[in-house]
Amino acid sequence: MFLKFEPQLTLCNNKGRAMANTPATITVYMESDMVALPCGMKGTAPFLELLWRETGADCDGEMTDMKCSCGNVHRFLLRDGVEEGIPPS
Repeated sequence: MFLKFEPQLTLCNNKGRAMANTPATITVYMESDMVALPCGMKGTAPFLELLWRETGADCDGEMTDMKCSCGNVHRFLLRDGVEEGIPPS
């Protein structure tokens, strides 16, 4: 029998920021209108503003962890452009 251990505690990195306690990385396409988060669809511009204020991340390729409104810490990867297959608005 194999058990998968998924800690429920929020860990902190060496800067004292919370680290992701969920396994998936959420890719945020900075030119899209909406971003799909575990807590629902959100406007990309307001989300990016919050992400920048909380973590300082604002460039293509940056990966950072942030606590969402759902209470969990998620890992986000920023990407230029829009999601492949989704036309720009």
